[in-house]
Amino acid sequence: MKKRRIKPGLSLRKNMTRIVSRMLRDVMASLEVVVAHPAREKDLHRARIAAKPLRYSIEILEDASGPRCKEYFSEIKDLIRLMGKIHDLDSSRAILTGLLKEIGDRAAVDAAASRTKELSPIRKMLAKQKRERARLFGKMAARVGRLKAEAVEKGLLENL
Repeated sequence: MKKRRIKPGLSLRKNMTRIVSRMLRDVMASLEVVVAHPAREKDLHRARIAAKPLRYSIEILEDASGPRCKEYFSEIKDLIRLMGKIHDLDSSRAILTGLLKEIGDRAAVDAAASRTKELSPIRKMLAKQKRERARLFGKMAARVGRLKAEAVEKGLLENL
């Protein structure tokens, strides 16, 4: 994460506007990479972590902003929440995949192979989570496209 410098000659509001604008630009640039490469879970995680300071900064400015800014802020916060939900699914799927492998390895060694019955619910859960991730990712990609099309950064600068 880049350090954001306060300019002593500017008001707090102008400094925050400048900083939030740069943070948003950086987050949107990283999200464009994520949207172009949906399978790169680590890129999504990095973008989500980079977006957290943006969210906290938005929360500071939100009460002092007009209605249009609040709409932008709401969209950005929703986008960050979506990123979190997708990351949660990625984490859960990694745990379930590890469990599936562990049970499968034990079943291969176990002569009775009774553990294969245990695999079916895990596989179903993985498939369900994969579908949910795809749905949420599509929603996130659409929101990124909408924010980009609406020129949110410019809108924020004009409305703060």
